[in-house]
Amino acid sequence: MVGGSPGAKTGSMATLPAVRVLVADDHEIVRNAVADLLGQVPDVEVVGVAGNGREAVSMAAARHPRVVVMDVEMPCVGGLEATREILASAPDTKVLMLTAFPDQERAASAMRAGAVAYLLKENDAHDLIDAILAAVFATW
Repeated sequence: MVGGSPGAKTGSMATLPAVRVLVADDHEIVRNAVADLLGQVPDVEVVGVAGNGREAVSMAAARHPRVVVMDVEMPCVGGLEATREILASAPDTKVLMLTAFPDQERAASAMRAGAVAYLLKENDAHDLIDAILAAVFATW
């Protein structure tokens, strides 16, 4: 589910606004599956899906997500550069890398770029949801 009404949703965080999330992944099936999953979570609003880093930067500027779920390797602009660009203009945005690459160097590069988490696509869906909520609640 993409979109939805802005503002608070019913659920555990009814007094707080919904967590606005942008999903960026170059694989259509993955980005749509992640967006659909997150669209079913109370208090999460998917505000867009991007197929590459350039789209992610543009959408983040226009839609002001609180959290961006970003793939590391994407065409046009990769996830690391897109993360740096998003955080340069919106430093309060939380970027979580969601990737198929388990290597330590990519994880370290993601953290240097400003990501707050590095999750593998093989992880359980609840790990992603927990990481999104932890990133938001750590700053509220």
